[in-house]
Amino acid sequence: MTKAVPNRKEILSRLAQLEILLSRLQDELFVCEHKNTVVQDCIDRADKTLKSAVQKLSRGDFETATHLANVVYLRLNFGRQLMVAEILESEIGESEFLQLTEVEAVHESVLTASFAKSDRIIREFIEQCKTKHI
Repeated sequence: MTKAVPNRKEILSRLAQLEILLSRLQDELFVCEHKNTVVQDCIDRADKTLKSAVQKLSRGDFETATHLANVVYLRLNFGRQLMVAEILESEIGESEFLQLTEVEAVHESVLTASFAKSDRIIREFIEQCKTKHI
């Protein structure tokens, strides 16, 4: 079963929303203390892909424009999540952040306590961000 391709107006609306997300992410990275080249690369690639999607839409290739719009969203979403992770890591300290390494035999109670502490710190940080409108 094939999915129905959105019409021109729906695709145009989606591209406009993606342009807003792109602009917001650029602004957030600009004011962020923690510049990340991977996040900037996500933004740059999303911008190029968005321009390609607009070109495809103008040529009437709705299916490709829809596909490219989805790629733009994925790139922006990844960049945003990476930026948030970087901010969290710097705010709570590298010693508190989960490191992607092999875990030796650790007792479940120690892990549970560690995750509970990290969860509490992250929730407090999110609340601080909400009050500061970050």
